[in-house]
Amino acid sequence: MNNIKINKNGSIITLSGNSSVIESEKNILEGLDLTGIESKDRIIIQQCMDTKKFKSDILYNGNNVYSLNKIVKEYRKLQKTGTLENLSKTLYNFFTLACGDIAHYNIEGYKDYYNYDLKKLEENLLRYSTSDRFSDRDNIFKKLKIGRYYKERENIDIDVVPLKTFQKIIKDYGFDTKVDNNIWNFDSFLREFSFTIHVDENKPSTIIRAIQKYYREFDKDKYIENLYESTKDSNTSLPISKIVYNADFFVHLLSDLNNELLYKCRNEAELLLESIPCKENEEYDLELELGM
Repeated sequence: MNNIKINKNGSIITLSGNSSVIESEKNILEGLDLTGIESKDRIIIQQCMDTKKFKSDILYNGNNVYSLNKIVKEYRKLQKTGTLENLSKTLYNFFTLACGDIAHYNIEGYKDYYNYDLKKLEENLLRYSTSDRFSDRDNIFKKLKIGRYYKERENIDIDVVPLKTFQKIIKDYGFDTKVDNNIWNFDSFLREFSFTIHVDENKPSTIIRAIQKYYREFDKDKYIENLYESTKDSNTSLPISKIVYNADFFVHLLSDLNNELLYKCRNEAELLLESIPCKENEEYDLELELGM
């Protein structure tokens, strides 16, 4: 890999990559109106990298400058699946270097460490990561709602998610749904188990609150007792051990639905909202975010 260094206002910018590529991109960087102030220069370089679709790796005073578009695009792909199965080397380096994760031997070991689960990585690393003085990283953190912006996920409007998409998400957790006006029927296709909720409005936020309420109030012991009493004198009677086993499984299904549905809806809403073009005046306010 070839390297070229540029000295701009006392700061050293290093380009690495194919010789012809870095020579071309060096000429572009030399034409930028850089200030010598690292926080401002990093944003200028990041925007240039995205606009000109840079292919070289760039260091500013020895630390990577990251493409906003590339990192966000690859991260959104992970959000669509919820798994780290297709984690790229670019994102692996971003997580381990820019987000301050502990060292790992290789990318496969990294994915295994988090059980291939994006949510686990977010909960254990990305919500606590710091972008410190590096404004290009902070720009990415803001866009992805990680680090100090993680709490902003709670304010995402999940009601932008269409009900058909919402029902598909529910199906991922083992339930088919049927809707009759404001009555939602949930039938597990993994085991014989169903429940019904009533909602004031047919929108994701209202339905999720109703599911959470049903889960909080679900009485497993009462469910076992009722099922035993309703079947003990019939040809379909089950041994009490089987009834308890089934009840535990139902609680597991409800727990997954209760704990994961809101997370998946927030991810889906974020993807949908990002597809809506931003207004020109809603650009990243660097001075505000960095407290200048």
